[in-house]
Amino acid sequence: MSEANNNFERFSTRVANYVKYRPDYPNQLIDTLIQQLKLTPASKIADIGAGTGIFSQLLLDSGLSVTAIEPNQKMLAAAKVQLVNYLDFSFRNNSAEQTGLTSNSLDLITVAQAFHWFNNDASIQEFKRILKQQGQLALIWNQRDLDCQFQQQYHQLLLKYCESYDSVNHMNLSAEQIKQYYSPNDVQVFEFRHMQHLDHSSLFGRLLSTSYCPASHTSEFTELSTGLKALFEQFAEEGIIEFNYICKLYLGRLHV
Repeated sequence: MSEANNNFERFSTRVANYVKYRPDYPNQLIDTLIQQLKLTPASKIADIGAGTGIFSQLLLDSGLSVTAIEPNQKMLAAAKVQLVNYLDFSFRNNSAEQTGLTSNSLDLITVAQAFHWFNNDASIQEFKRILKQQGQLALIWNQRDLDCQFQQQYHQLLLKYCESYDSVNHMNLSAEQIKQYYSPNDVQVFEFRHMQHLDHSSLFGRLLSTSYCPASHTSEFTELSTGLKALFEQFAEEGIIEFNYICKLYLGRLHV
């Protein structure tokens, strides 16, 4: 299996936990997109690497029309179940590098928590093809807030017990690298605070939804589970942990 196909299938066994435990995104972020681009229900938007439809749903809830592009069939199937009642939702089982969308057709491309999985150079060329001249690309990540003591220790647990964590962590894509994909155009950067309130079961489910969580039969999984329980007991208040994020939005044009 090629690296690209391996990335497509990385979440296939984690879809249920992804749907239940992955965070959504701040309402202020959606409002910012609408205000900056003057989006209307007539705007053409593609959510690429849409996964189970978490970000697509926020756009749809704001009265916008969305086409979801997702290469993983199981994740796309979950999105279709979640979004079946939205009339302005369509989908394609395609990749970021070959979306199958019409050239010069889009006002906005959104990529939420997925750009680090793409062949970035090939996907940017595809985005340039399908965006209108004035269309814009929004790259979005929920990044764990490492200024929080809980998140610092959680990060260390992942480094210790998750073999692939360091290689697939989206934080390895620097702000400077991201901005280069928009060059020579400028890119606007916005930050928003976001949070999940998780009990122990939800925190564990949040971990199980990640691509780097070790397999359940391994000693690493056992040690990680024990460490996570101890960390939860240390920081939880009334059985709940605050799981803090800084949500980052990069927004700009690709066409010169």
